[in-house]
Amino acid sequence: MSRSRVLTWLGNISFPLYATHLPVVMLLSRLVAGQPLAERLIAAVGIVGAALIVAEVVRRYVEKPALAYLGARLLVPRRAVSVG
Repeated sequence: MSRSRVLTWLGNISFPLYATHLPVVMLLSRLVAGQPLAERLIAAVGIVGAALIVAEVVRRYVEKPALAYLGARLLVPRRAVSVG
């Protein structure tokens, strides 16, 4: 995957990542609480991966269909209304 494709993908998932990262991080962090540091560091990589996966799923199955629906509803040309 080229560098520009990775950056484009990260840009595309930026809002879903922003919207979903906190619940993902909090949930998974509770699972590793109290574990040794080495295990928590390994888990941190998994948590970041999980947050990226959740963001991609939200982008693909929530954000894109919602934007398509709203775009179709809001960008439909209206007929002119004659007055008088």
